[in-house]
Amino acid sequence: MSLPTIADALSAKGVSWKWYSGGRGTNGSATAADYCGICDPLTGFTSIMTTSLKNNLQEVDNLYDDIKGGTVPAVAFVRPLEQLAGHPANAILALYENFVTNLVNMVHDQPDLWNNTAILVTYDEGGGYYDTGYIQPVDFFGDGTRIPLIAVSPYAKKGFVDHTYYDHVSVLKFIERNWGLNPPLGA
Repeated sequence: MSLPTIADALSAKGVSWKWYSGGRGTNGSATAADYCGICDPLTGFTSIMTTSLKNNLQEVDNLYDDIKGGTVPAVAFVRPLEQLAGHPANAILALYENFVTNLVNMVHDQPDLWNNTAILVTYDEGGGYYDTGYIQPVDFFGDGTRIPLIAVSPYAKKGFVDHTYYDHVSVLKFIERNWGLNPPLGA
């Protein structure tokens, strides 16, 4: 595809970014059996895969090295191995919770990183197992089940729960606004 992506917008503004995927493989090694190709969306864009930006698509294990080494980019997208992703029917939710907890603790243990970080945690809406309330109709352009978003950060209000309706694109809008990316990818 040739549509503009958040990665393109960040790169154009000179904002560092990486997309870390579990099971991607490193240094030419094969992907793991539980690597989720459709969960690694930037691989479908020519602006990424035909340029040096493809080097920003990395194995999730590299994130741990970047955290310890103080080289985490300004924006990091993190997608664990499929078995750790919390998907209904093919993963165990407790493993996802442990993955997130370990990641937050690693960042928290690096004060220089923690003091400038917002970690946004979402849950895959697939299967709708999370949602216990009204489920909006789904069509090609519509939303579906609600999902939680947890903000973990020294900037977050402790214990605050916001019941405003948002969706996954809200994360992209946050990134656009926080780094002053213009023009926005969409309305």
